[in-house]
Amino acid sequence: MNTSFEPARLSALMQLLKRFNSDLGDFVHFSVLKNGNARIHLENGFLDISPEELDDALSGKYSEAQLVKLSLRIQRMEEPIAGQALKGVKKMAKPLFIILAVILTAMGTLFVGLIVYEVVKKPQEVGEEYQELLIELSEMELKHPVSFLSAYGEYRRSYYDDLVKVPCTIQSTALKAAYSDIVIEVDYLSKTGTVIQTLQYVIYDFIEPGAKIETSVTIENPSNSIESVDIRVLSAKADESYDEQFR
Repeated sequence: MNTSFEPARLSALMQLLKRFNSDLGDFVHFSVLKNGNARIHLENGFLDISPEELDDALSGKYSEAQLVKLSLRIQRMEEPIAGQALKGVKKMAKPLFIILAVILTAMGTLFVGLIVYEVVKKPQEVGEEYQELLIELSEMELKHPVSFLSAYGEYRRSYYDDLVKVPCTIQSTALKAAYSDIVIEVDYLSKTGTVIQTLQYVIYDFIEPGAKIETSVTIENPSNSIESVDIRVLSAKADESYDEQFR
């Protein structure tokens, strides 16, 4: 069994996806398919997901649009009812078996028709709800910039320079909001992960929705014990005028 498929993680994923699709039922249990994916059994259906999708969704790598698409992949039925019922009538009389088989086949055809109907009508039904959700999410992006920004970098050790540049990347997962004047905090770490020094920087640049920018920060007279850095975003200014253009 894939160790990433733990009930607590799968339950947490469903709670996250319910924010984007209220039709999702509660988590019941899960099973691992032959292809290595997990089938999450819900009260009203099931959802198949790969280990990579689970990790990306829970780690914050997925954008809101990707989470919405994932939440809409719910399947309303787990197995054809005809196939289940036929197992219980193998020992019945032949005429009765034939009659039941015909009835159940017709029921299976009806269910397939209903599934096709759901697939066809679903985009039309969620169209307006999806647009409303995007507006709500854009408001969240404006109010909570830090939730949609991440930063990372690499420390290049030097024993000779008094001023060391640390290249870093700032990534936005916002769909509509743009940000500027991004404040980041950098922990300079030893080989054992101990924080040797912490500095804050303001990146006077502009980052568009879903984009990333490459920049660098400097540290004077760094300790020779520094081996790596840990970078996080503390704050940023949201550009409301940019968001209004795309509503």
